Amino acid sequence: MKALFYRKCSSNNEYKKLRNKYTNFGQWLEYSIAKKIVLNNEQYKKFVSDFSAEQLLIIDNLSLMHMDKDDKVFCLLVTNGSSGYLIYSAGYSYARYVAMYEKEPRV
Repeated sequence: MKALFYRKCSSNNEYKKLRNKYTNFGQWLEYSIAKKIVLNNEQYKKFVSDFSAEQLLIIDNLSLMHMDKDDKVFCLLVTNGSSGYLIYSAGYSYARYVAMYEKEPRV
């Protein structure tokens, strides 16, 4: 499956604006979910409001996230059960690459 990842996106609001207006600035990447992390609604709201913040859940799972030789991203799915984002940190302690998770992707 593929998802539209944006680099250094500050929040879910910025992601939605970029996705609606500037799809050419994002990258459609093949992905595989290395780990699903379910947060309660309060934790999720805090997480998606600041993707650039250092996150313990990312630090604890750095070894799971990588890109293989075929440019497939192995990422985290961070969700509250009803919505979610795919996170690829590229070795950083924050959500460097972010994509909205869709059960039925557009591409």
